[in-house]
Amino acid sequence: MTNSDNSLDTWRKQMYKLCSSPTVGEEVVFFDEEKNLKHTYRALTSDGYDTRWKKISSEIGSPRITDNPDNLDDYQYMSDGMYIHKDDSWW
Repeated sequence: MTNSDNSLDTWRKQMYKLCSSPTVGEEVVFFDEEKNLKHTYRALTSDGYDTRWKKISSEIGSPRITDNPDNLDDYQYMSDGMYIHKDDSWW
């Protein structure tokens, strides 16, 4: 099993956990906390674990802002002691 096969299997298990019996056209929102992304999928079939899903949107979640970052390498200093995660900043 390759790494991409393992990632696909992990994703399928997560989708099944979120919605084990979808109806065709049902939408499911999956939030990837690690990447701070929100993905929305629509069921193309209704086959339990083997349901076919179509990604219909992806968007960045709320920016990760803190005054006490756990890893300074991952954050950019903003001002007044506030830091924003480097993946959420545009500068």
